[in-house]
Amino acid sequence: MRVCTPNAAFLLAVLALLVLTAGCTDDPADPTATTPVPGGTPSVSGTPVSPQALVRFAPPAPAGWRLTAPPSTLTLDEDGMPLLSVTASYAPVTTPSGTAAGDADLVIQDTGGQPIGFRKLVDLLASAPAGTDGLNRTAIRGHRAFELRDERSSNAYILVADRFVVYLAVSGGTPADYDAFVAALDLDGLSRLR
Repeated sequence: MRVCTPNAAFLLAVLALLVLTAGCTDDPADPTATTPVPGGTPSVSGTPVSPQALVRFAPPAPAGWRLTAPPSTLTLDEDGMPLLSVTASYAPVTTPSGTAAGDADLVIQDTGGQPIGFRKLVDLLASAPAGTDGLNRTAIRGHRAFELRDERSSNAYILVADRFVVYLAVSGGTPADYDAFVAALDLDGLSRLR
């Protein structure tokens, strides 16, 4: 029997809420209610950037890691709004193929500044009670971020230009591995993407 830690339980509850609300329609968010970010003015638009433009922001593997799934794109329609995602997967160079000794997953979503996709989760994390176990509200190079860490993994949801959400999950790695992935992200370049 697997027992969830408070960190895992919180994350599972948030994910369950997202599943339950998928497909529901809410009042549209006020597109003028944005927070200034470094590197440019927030870009709120219903039209996603081109997939090729977003793929460029999936970084190469940091030292000690290898790319196991090259960046790929997926465009969905959520609640009548387009949602573009780029995903990439990584593994330690010492891990033989097919084993689960550690991995890293990256998702970059263009939400167009709308409350869809990972943006819903970011908004839920922002409204989580202060002191929620394992949740750290922070800024990563000036961009609002939420980190969830436990003994097995480090996860970050980074909101860039009130439009893009970067999700990074590093499992089975060290804090230095997580830091190397975060350092490889071109968040300021992403904030200028239109």
